[in-house]
Amino acid sequence: MKSFHWQSLYFYAVCFVCVCALIIVSFNFIDSVLSILIKVKGFNNSMTYNLKSIIENTIYIAILVPIYVWHWRRAQKLSE
Repeated sequence: MKSFHWQSLYFYAVCFVCVCALIIVSFNFIDSVLSILIKVKGFNNSMTYNLKSIIENTIYIAILVPIYVWHWRRAQKLSE
C-alpha cells in the first residue's frame, strides 16, 4: 500500500489552480484575438486595448505553463 504524502496534495492543488487560471486566460486571449479580427465601427481605441490584452495573456500563459508542469512532475514523483 502506498503511503499518502501531504505534500502531493499541495502540488495537485497548485496544478488545479493553474489549470483554472489557464482556462480563464485562454478565453480572454481568444476573445481579444477575435475582437481584433472582427472590427466594429467606432471602436478604434479598443484596438490598443486588445493588443495590450493579447500581450498580457501571452505573458500569463508563459508563466502558468512552467509552474503547472513543475508542480505536476513533483506530484507524480511523490505518488510513485
